[in-house]
Amino acid sequence: DFDGDGRMDLALPSAGRKTLRIVSFADGQIRELGSASLPAAIDKAIAVSGEGHEAKLVVGLDNGDVYEVGR
Repeated sequence: DFDGDGRMDLALPSAGRKTLRIVSFADGQIRELGSASLPAAIDKAIAVSGEGHEAKLVVGLDNGDVYEVGR
């Protein structure tokens, strides 16, 4: 729940996999809550590290790096 509305949101890569997008499906609408440009394409799972406002998204990149994205 990235925007605090009590509903689950979704973190997914863009079509080119070099941007991580956070989207909501609240009220029957798809809405982008935020995005982060990455230094390489995502090629591993997207995971959550931490809880609440301290939570970060962790992604594996195709250059071998692991990248953290915070709020």
